[in-house]
Parts: sequence; C-alpha cells; structure tokens
Amino acid sequence: MPENKFENRKLILDIRSLADKSVFSEIFKLREYRQADSIIRNAKFPILDVGAHLGFFSLYCSCLNSDALVYALEPEKNNYRRLVKHLKINKCNNVQSFNLALATNSLIRELVVSTDSHNNYLKTNELKNKLTIQDTETASLSDFCENNDITKISLIKMDIEGAEFEIFRNWDKALEKVQTIIMEYHDNAENNHAELVSILEKNNFTVEQSISKFDKNLGLIYAVNKKF
Repeated sequence: MPENKFENRKLILDIRSLADKSVFSEIFKLREYRQADSIIRNAKFPILDVGAHLGFFSLYCSCLNSDALVYALEPEKNNYRRLVKHLKINKCNNVQSFNLALATNSLIRELVVSTDSHNNYLKTNELKNKLTIQDTETASLSDFCENNDITKISLIKMDIEGAEFEIFRNWDKALEKVQTIIMEYHDNAENNHAELVSILEKNNFTVEQSISKFDKNLGLIYAVNKKF
C-alpha cells in the first residue's frame, strides 16, 4: 500500500480504484474541506464524519488535531471494513467508527450500493433498475448523541448522496447542538440545495455555498451556528 504525507504525518492508504483516488484527492490534494480547518484544529467537542466512505476525512481530522474526538459513520459494509483498516494501520486512536447511516429515525433501512462503492444512498422509493441492496442500521442525530453522551458537536461533515434533504426537512433538535456543518449537496430534479440553505438560515445558521467545478449539481455548504 502506498504512503502519502500530510501535515508531516505519513499515511498508509488502501486505494483500489479511481473512485477511491478521486475522494482522496478531493480531501487531501484539493483540500475541499479546508474551510473547516480552523474548527478542526480548535475543536472542543466531537467531530462527526457522516458518510465516512474509507475514512479519509477522519484521517484528515486526525492529522490536523490528534486530540479531537472523531466519530466516523459509514453504512456500506465493504467501505466500513476498509475504513476500520485505515484507522488501525494509521493508528488513529482518536477516531471511533460506526457501521451505520445518519437518518431521521433509528431503524433498519435499505442501502443502494453503487458499482464504484462511492455513490451509495438510502433507498426512499421503489427502484426500476436492478441494483445491489444492503440492509443497514440507521440512527437519528438525537439518538446517536444520546447513545454516545454527546452534548455539543464542533463539526459535522456530511457527504451522504442526497440523504441530506431527508435529514434537514425533518429538522432534528440535536442540530442545534452543532457549531459548524460542512456538507456536499446533491441537486436533482426533485431537490435543490436552496432548500437546505433556507432551512439552515431559519435555524440560526449563517451559510456560505460553492458550486463544484466538475458538476453543476454538486457543491459545498458551510454553515455556522450563530448561537456559538
């Protein structure tokens, strides 16, 4: 496995596909989450990596602040196994991993698994095409916080392939415990990120947004809770 260096720390990474390489590049080379660097470096409360994939953002956080407590949530089983492997071989003792998805309720849902292991999403309706389905455990943010004794959150990073609309339309009061949110949005015929911006602003967050250079339907939202 090749080594990469970030913040004077050598990282051993199991990159098997172009999709893996793309995610790694977005986080470590293009620094797409650099807007949250200061929050990560000075985190007083836990960080949630929601849609952790292979754990690259969790590794990124660990490099910036090895004392910050990071919770990595990844529902897809193969991704999760490799996430755990990455945390172990890179000795990220400040990161705890969970094989589950964040949703509006705590139950068992169906996860639609893509061929590239990257664009997985929670099933919300009947599928016309034959795709791989996994059962996955889900948790609401409130339940996750209660189960892990979390009273405040410094940062939620979210990349969950469109499920962000479900979460924010069903506003969880635990989101009011969050200092900062940085998330990738996924627009389509039914969903537009302007709705997410409106919900966040109505709930006392200031919001900045940027469109992806590679896909006009993708972009980042960076939101800061004015109550902090």
